[in-house]
Amino acid sequence: MPTVFICDDEVEILRYLEKLLRRNGYTVETFRHGHDLLKRVAVSGILDCDALLMDVRMPNMDGLQILKQLSREYPKVPVLLMTGHGTMNDAVQAIKLGAFDYLTKPFPLHKILEVIGRAVSQH
Repeated sequence: MPTVFICDDEVEILRYLEKLLRRNGYTVETFRHGHDLLKRVAVSGILDCDALLMDVRMPNMDGLQILKQLSREYPKVPVLLMTGHGTMNDAVQAIKLGAFDYLTKPFPLHKILEVIGRAVSQH
């Protein structure tokens, strides 16, 4: 069963995405803050997921900063960034940093499942 990590500071979105992905056959691990995700990776020594779905705008450490750090160490893990406040500049920067895709909230259910499916299959 493929594993997806989700990192988002909005609890409702985190729970919604977790339920959606679990119902569609994914194992899910959630993180409310970027530092929680990075601590998990540091403790285990690996980014042991098939895809990472992460919000861009989070307190203390944003998704672009985390992407920059993780893409150097784990370039094969697809990272999908999502945001409710997207700009073209953020999207371009995300892709340059190695993001697999950049999604603007709200997104249709079929879109998130399709993108995660493609990411997992390419991993």
